[in-house]
Amino acid sequence: MFIQYIMETTSNNYSPIFIRLPKSGHKCLYTGLSRSSLYNLITPSEANGYAPPVVSHVIRKRGCTRGIRVINAESLKVYIESCAVDCGTTQTEEKDAA
Repeated sequence: MFIQYIMETTSNNYSPIFIRLPKSGHKCLYTGLSRSSLYNLITPSEANGYAPPVVSHVIRKRGCTRGIRVINAESLKVYIESCAVDCGTTQTEEKDAA
């Protein structure tokens, strides 16, 4: 079985350090985002000013042109939280209101 997630252990809670792009047609187990949505966040494009908001890395063997792309989970979390702040609500505010 291929390891898809590299996990960091902190007091019995597991949180990913890097997240691998999900297979085509599947959603990310941690965010629920599709492969194409994640790819748009990590690829430089005109829409994001050629500066992707989420950090990713490619792991490849020496001399190979193809590899495995992994997404920095903390970078993705920060981006998602910034989108929530832009909308005017955050999860903490919703809990305080209840």
